[in-house]
Amino acid sequence: RDRDDIESFAARFSRRRTKHGARQWSLSRLQTAILTLLIVDAVLVGWRKDIVRILPQTASLYSAMGLQVNVRGLSFDKVVTGIEVHEGVPILVVQGNIVNDTGADVAVPRVKVEVRNAAKQEVYAWTVAPPQARLPAYQAASFRARLASPPPDGRDVLIRFLNRRDIVADTR
Repeated sequence: RDRDDIESFAARFSRRRTKHGARQWSLSRLQTAILTLLIVDAVLVGWRKDIVRILPQTASLYSAMGLQVNVRGLSFDKVVTGIEVHEGVPILVVQGNIVNDTGADVAVPRVKVEVRNAAKQEVYAWTVAPPQARLPAYQAASFRARLASPPPDGRDVLIRFLNRRDIVADTR
């Protein structure tokens, strides 16, 4: 008798399965929407470096959310500026370390040094060759930049890596 019940249950289940399709999505629409948003968020946060490389304007969005994006994998560390006097001539000296924050060798671009006035406008800029062309994984290299007779209205110094836009701007 139990055997008939099991067989009839299996037959009913089989008919129901073919009637409603082979598989049913077991999550509600709300659960599906939440799961989709979680996946999209994970992708946007986890792959932010790749997204910013493709869409550079998204870097400001990530920054506003408190998420830093380092596309190059390089950063500056222990940067110090000062004035030295050599034979009566003031010399602006900028020195620090370039650090590879990735697990792979990275090509090191030229360093752009900008002297800015009190209004944060560029007064003078120059580039410095990196201490080495490639930086091994998680290693650092010291750099030093010097400028004789810096502009008298210079108030601070900004350093960054030279990019394509800088090169295009220089040719115009």
